[in-house]
Amino acid sequence: MLYQIARERSADLPQVPAMGELGPTPETKSILRFFGSSSDMGRSLFVAPEVPAERVAALRKAFQDMLRDSVFLEDVKKRNIDVEPASGAKLAEIVAEAMATPKDVVERMKTVLGRK
Repeated sequence: MLYQIARERSADLPQVPAMGELGPTPETKSILRFFGSSSDMGRSLFVAPEVPAERVAALRKAFQDMLRDSVFLEDVKKRNIDVEPASGAKLAEIVAEAMATPKDVVERMKTVLGRK
């Protein structure tokens, strides 16, 4: 079976289920969503929690401006790179969900992955 290593389905592959959908029980789905969250974040940029809100806002604006920059877009197209940007708010939501994963679910995942 083909599936996406992600919490949710990609708009590009709506017919392919995401890992987070596959678990037969709520606990298993939680494990798979936790595991898939790193893929959803991709190659994201993060700052420390103590960075002042105005700096975070400036960084988010600069990133959004870059995504509209014609030189950037031309380079991405030339290199045939898929860019699927997520907003800072969406990334914060993904991180918050991952951090809220119950400890017993994380421990079970460690066991399944042989990390315990």
